[in-house]
Amino acid sequence: MPKSSNTSIATRSNHWKNIAPGALIFFLVIVAYLPALNGQFIWDDDFHVAKSAALRSLGGLWRIWFEPGATQQYYPLTHSSFWLDYHLWGLNPFAYHVENILLHALSAVLVWQILRRLGVRTAWLGAALFALHPVCVESVAWITERKNTLSGVFFLLAMFAAIELWLPRPSVRNPAVEKGKGTLPSRFGPWKFYWITLFFYLCALWSKTVTVGLPGVILVLVWWKSQRVTWRDLILLVPFLALGLGLGLVTKSIEHQYILNASNADEWKFLPWQRAMIAARGFWFYLGKLAWPHPLIFVYPRWNLAALLWPGSLALTAIVAAALFLWRKRKTWARPVLAAGVYFFIMLFPALGFFNVFPFRYSFVADHFQYLASIGPLALAATAITSALDYFPIAMARFKPALIGALLLGLGALTWRQTAIYRNLETLWRDTLARNPEAWMAHDNLGIYLSESGRFDEADDQYRQAIELRPNDNLAYYDLGLESAIQGKLDQAVEHFGKSISICPGYAFAHYQLGNVLTRQGNLDAAIEEYDTALLTNPN
Repeated sequence: MPKSSNTSIATRSNHWKNIAPGALIFFLVIVAYLPALNGQFIWDDDFHVAKSAALRSLGGLWRIWFEPGATQQYYPLTHSSFWLDYHLWGLNPFAYHVENILLHALSAVLVWQILRRLGVRTAWLGAALFALHPVCVESVAWITERKNTLSGVFFLLAMFAAIELWLPRPSVRNPAVEKGKGTLPSRFGPWKFYWITLFFYLCALWSKTVTVGLPGVILVLVWWKSQRVTWRDLILLVPFLALGLGLGLVTKSIEHQYILNASNADEWKFLPWQRAMIAARGFWFYLGKLAWPHPLIFVYPRWNLAALLWPGSLALTAIVAAALFLWRKRKTWARPVLAAGVYFFIMLFPALGFFNVFPFRYSFVADHFQYLASIGPLALAATAITSALDYFPIAMARFKPALIGALLLGLGALTWRQTAIYRNLETLWRDTLARNPEAWMAHDNLGIYLSESGRFDEADDQYRQAIELRPNDNLAYYDLGLESAIQGKLDQAVEHFGKSISICPGYAFAHYQLGNVLTRQGNLDAAIEEYDTALLTNPN
């Protein structure tokens, strides 16, 4: 056979070896998430998609980008993707689910490539764990969490570009200072990757500002692989920090104005020590769910702050002790472990309790909070698993692929099963209540579903259970008011809406619906007053 023919065959073989592992990851994600394709819109999918006025017109696209409050959160790239979906597919949830699954699959392939690029020998297994781990289901099977899957792709693209700049391959590293030739001095790669990183970082922030931690992640990677961080590294990250801080403040402002202020403000009043305890316990909670993903609940029980001091203190002590121990061993085996742990903390930081986020009113933790954060520990777990299997006798070596395959099959099966609970609202809320009977907001939302289905007696029972669990539940009283209004029980509706407003005076929807009931009763002056209050509270 001619030499050129052999070279061609070898080239094709190498090309396939570079593609096949990524294609397999992609395939595994598609199979594991097949049940999600039958899912309907759930919970706040209504606000983000099904009932979002901003998706309906070209002017709505302008509002998404330039009118604060046009959407519940200022994530214009995510909402622009919903806008495009609406004009392509209407309100067919199948297409939205397909896109979420494809985005997650792409992120998993990018994780593989990034770990490969960093020289992690278990790169494929680390990416496969991320692809199939059931804690990711909430981010993939819930349409609203396009925020996670879309921002994840841009975040990982930004990270890959950052590696090419800060940790270039030896073949492209230029030790000389070459002004105007597209390079940075010393160990840096081509200058173009700086702008590529900045662009993808901005896209990630426009998708979800939880990706604000990228500058810290870059420093962690530089410290891990280069052994040191210089002033030049810090100076180059200043624009990233400015972008992250600016868009983070925009997100915080809009959420406070249009979400948090519409609820009982006392629900987010935590003392500094309480926030520290929430963060410390949350850190270990998320690691625990990665190690043992059972049970996974859409709404976890909300921790009792009064009883959180001792467990939180132990959790905080354990974090400090582990960090100090790993730091002492940082020049040996502990360096990648410390890097993975710091990455995990950085990416979890926005949701650990230091800042108020809406879900804290019913739970301090949620699976979707650790979607991107999970990559670090899972990559480390892949290395630990492979290292443990390396201790097997040589005679047992042939069983290693089977054991790893069994692990991935088990995770895929758990993901398949977990995905099924997102099929529709009733399935989701009943599964939540089966695992967390004290989830008052699940009672609320199951009641809404039952009421809209005409099952008023069942709905009334759910609202009463919510109020029993949480006497100051303004949403349950609001929902009772809606139910009474639907049935024509206007006096009862006025009473329930009034109770909701007395608990939370800033809840614009209660004022609006009370105005509607008063209009039906012919009390127009009082109705106008309620409408004015609703508009004053929420101008949109």
